[in-house]
Amino acid sequence: MKQRLFLFKILILLIIFNIIFIACDNENGLSNNEKNNNGIKGVLAVNNLPSGANYAVGVYNHSEVINDLMEWTSIASQIIAVGADKASNSITLYTANTSNVFDQSGVFMVALFTSDFPISVFYKTGVNFNNGNAEIDYNTMVDFSGNNPCEVNSSGKLIINNFPLETSLAITVYDYDKEVICLMDITSLQAETLTKTLATSLGLAASSPVNLQSFSTASINTFNKTGIYLVLLTKLGTLEVFYADMVSFNNGNAELDFDMLGLISDLPLMPGGTGEPISNIDYISDYLAKQKGGTEPDRAINLVIESIPLSADNWSAILDAINTADKFVNLDLFGCTASDNGGCLNTDGTFDPLSTVQTGKNKIISIILPYAAAAIIQSYFPAFQYFNNLRSVNAVNVSDIGGGAFAGLGNLSSVNFPNIAAIGSEAFARCVNLSSITIPASILLADNPFYGCVSLSSFILTDIGDLSAMEGGKILVRNNTELVAYPSAKGNITITNVIIKIGNSAFAGCSGLINIIMPNSIEIIGDNAFSGNMSYGVEMNLTVIEIPNNVISIGSGAFARNKIISLVIPNNVAFLGSSAFWDNPLTSLTISNQITEINNHTFYGCKLTSLIIPNNVKSIGYWAFYPSFETLVDITIGENVSLGTTYETSLPNEFVDAYNTTYEKTAGTYTRSNISSTIWIKK
Repeated sequence: MKQRLFLFKILILLIIFNIIFIACDNENGLSNNEKNNNGIKGVLAVNNLPSGANYAVGVYNHSEVINDLMEWTSIASQIIAVGADKASNSITLYTANTSNVFDQSGVFMVALFTSDFPISVFYKTGVNFNNGNAEIDYNTMVDFSGNNPCEVNSSGKLIINNFPLETSLAITVYDYDKEVICLMDITSLQAETLTKTLATSLGLAASSPVNLQSFSTASINTFNKTGIYLVLLTKLGTLEVFYADMVSFNNGNAELDFDMLGLISDLPLMPGGTGEPISNIDYISDYLAKQKGGTEPDRAINLVIESIPLSADNWSAILDAINTADKFVNLDLFGCTASDNGGCLNTDGTFDPLSTVQTGKNKIISIILPYAAAAIIQSYFPAFQYFNNLRSVNAVNVSDIGGGAFAGLGNLSSVNFPNIAAIGSEAFARCVNLSSITIPASILLADNPFYGCVSLSSFILTDIGDLSAMEGGKILVRNNTELVAYPSAKGNITITNVIIKIGNSAFAGCSGLINIIMPNSIEIIGDNAFSGNMSYGVEMNLTVIEIPNNVISIGSGAFARNKIISLVIPNNVAFLGSSAFWDNPLTSLTISNQITEINNHTFYGCKLTSLIIPNNVKSIGYWAFYPSFETLVDITIGENVSLGTTYETSLPNEFVDAYNTTYEKTAGTYTRSNISSTIWIKK
């Protein structure tokens, strides 16, 4: 009993020092010349050391006599150097947790452990180290077996069927609330030994049942917990580690079969916390299935994959595994490679997440694209369609983002593209949670890459180029004269008088914009500059707009889908793009005398009762005034205006017939008595 009591205490020390034997094993063969090449540092000379055993050494930043097991466990964090050798009287010491030779000077305590059964522990306090070197005599060391203040009870039984003969096992029970799935799990578990250990014991050769004692820094009592725990069994001498996961304990009692135990060394290397990446597709499902997290986006599991070619089949297999697990993940593909057969990552560096594949994508919270990815594909559908919960994208080498790539991802809030050079049209359209983006000042931007990004209020520019930021980063401008983008604009906005051009889609999708004041410096209003979007269900809310006198061109769709009721187009305006004021409930309209062509759908949706078509208008496009044929009662038309054929312009059919035929295209004012009348008379 006394021997078992002593061995129990030694077992706890073995839990802490098993890793010493493993970590130092590769260093055991250092020759004296190699040691001398290290500047004669970290050498512990142990005179009169008995031969025939393997030894481990721990050096503690602790100089007092250790009288109690509890004191040993409480100073475990104070270990500063370790070493291991085979019956050598000259043991090389290494700084704990590193591969550096120990070189400290001072007075420390030395503990000497044997790994072979029977186990022995000896210690010596007050050892003087100089540059990591010290000399002690084995015969003067204190045998730890004489210090035994702990009482051990006899209950708490672990029955081990088929216990191997002539084998002794160090046994530990861990409060580990998931199955053991990989070697990395065990490694991370060992790092938390003192906080995770529930019970310990030592099984002598062919002894079963084994008594389990509770482990804590406060007391040692019979183990009596009920629950599902992990059991590790270490063969003394060989240090082979076996495991049984999900072992059911009832009042501290459990039963297992040694022949059914798994060997830790046979476990795959898969990520567990900070573990190694997965490099085998077949491991992904098991890894995800055995993780406790991932039940909600804020508890996403880190899934690191490397060295796997991202063919269509492999990418689909990854997504299938994520979908089957039904857990949220942070997906890291940085180390994945291109596939010669195409698919998700092509050999030209194009990343294509296969936009038509839906499976599993809504479980991806963040994604790191492969190092080899140079561009994100532009496809008919957004490349990242179905990544509905994606919050973060990181792609260190992507230089080109295709049009619409991330369109509609309402949860996307963080993007990192340090080498970006070009962004396609609507690449980030309607990413309403994206608040900041870093881009080079020389980047090539297509129209409306940030359409509907109503939270994007910080453009951070790097390098040198024609782009700059104004208003604290809210506004992106080119050459200090063109307003390129102001996606977060809302309320009442006044544009500075240095701006000459409002770029294409500069305010597109800014549904919170109520009033815009433009200076007379503005000459060009670009395509879709203030437009909403019917396909996305986005409407703008401008009700009144004053176009500056110096404006000469208003682009296609410039003010589409607003709520403008009254409009005056100044006489300097010579060009009106198609659908420029599409879907506005206009009831009053004055058109510039410089206009020669009214394009298709220019005023589509208007509800005019009177209309003046200037002298210089040579053509009116299809549906230009639809559906004003229902509301117009008064039309003034200038000289030589061509209305085209009936039905084309959405002007009342009877008026078009009267103008073209009855009155032979004579300029003047035409009226009808009411909207129901079909008779138009020239005044």
